[in-house]
Amino acid sequence: MISQIQKYFLTSILLILLFTCGSARAEDDWFVSIYAGKASDNNLADIFLGETKWVYAQVLVLATGKKLWEYEDYLTLEAEGQVAWKWGYEIYEDEEQYKNTSSANPGYDWAEGYSYESQNTGFNKHNEFNLLLALRWQKFPWNNHIKTSFGFGEGLSYATEKPPLEKDPHNILHPALYENSPNDKPYDTSQLLNYLMFDMTFALPDYPQYQTFFRIHHRSGIFRLMNGYTCGSNYLTAGFRYQFSWPKFDISTFREFNRTTKW
Repeated sequence: MISQIQKYFLTSILLILLFTCGSARAEDDWFVSIYAGKASDNNLADIFLGETKWVYAQVLVLATGKKLWEYEDYLTLEAEGQVAWKWGYEIYEDEEQYKNTSSANPGYDWAEGYSYESQNTGFNKHNEFNLLLALRWQKFPWNNHIKTSFGFGEGLSYATEKPPLEKDPHNILHPALYENSPNDKPYDTSQLLNYLMFDMTFALPDYPQYQTFFRIHHRSGIFRLMNGYTCGSNYLTAGFRYQFSWPKFDISTFREFNRTTKW
């Protein structure tokens, strides 16, 4: 005879199998993605014009989400959650009460009295958590050859510490050089900022669930509208996205199995 514990164990396995192997499937309205990239010193307008000046800072992102709404085959609304790992860029500081600070990057003109060699060494690493809603346009005339979509997402971003790249957005963290900073002080940033993304996905028409994409990963204070900060950061990234559906579970199948099976 099968013990009660074994019965519960086998029942759990059966539920998992029925759930994962059911024949009735909904449309692929869930997705997971992974992408990575490098920071750019340019603002969004310059990036869209094709200008890029790389900064020593990288990002790796894992994301998952779900399609919430669809208008025919043209437009969809998605919800997405992200976990990001950022590393690389750090601000190196002088000793005197950290009175004056300077950039980690050696490849630019330092202010008088500053040099890359005179600063401390090291690099920053922190995490970032993002939640967003995204509109995705899916109708392009070449979809019979390459299935394409364009996405625009807006949401909130929380960093586990204030990102150094956003404190020193142009590698010139020296008080006298900040024309737009109050009281001629260096920029500051906030852990909680606005999140913005633009991306393009591409897939083969016969395998639309397997997608590659390019994305701009952006954080900012929206011109002081959020927490009073003008800071921000832009990462140019690429990655892979897989769309799938949760199988529909028919409880009547399990009930019939349980009724006719001798334990």
